[in-house]
Amino acid sequence: DLDKGLFLWYYLGPVPFGEEILFRAIPSDKLATYDGKSWNVGLPSSLVFALLHNIKFKAGVLPVGISLERIPFPQFMLGLLSWKFEREGGLGKAAVAHGMHNLAAIIFEPLVKKKR
Repeated sequence: DLDKGLFLWYYLGPVPFGEEILFRAIPSDKLATYDGKSWNVGLPSSLVFALLHNIKFKAGVLPVGISLERIPFPQFMLGLLSWKFEREGGLGKAAVAHGMHNLAAIIFEPLVKKKR
């Protein structure tokens, strides 16, 4: 099905790469040059990354706020892992790890929802 193929391509390609640039590469480059310590970037950028995955939408489209009830742990851990990959192996490794996380979420989310 074309819609499913485009969905997979989008969430396994442009989304991980774009988010890695936004949440890892830019903060790492800017803040590391500011204080000389790239390790100061991993935790806050991962926290922001996770919190932004808690955006509440109205009618599935319009963002209406961020839920601060919980930090999405898988996204927080993905942020830390991607930051580590980006620091040690470059943006490509971080984007691939992010894409694999998205693939796992696409595969397992329906299974988790069935058990609730």
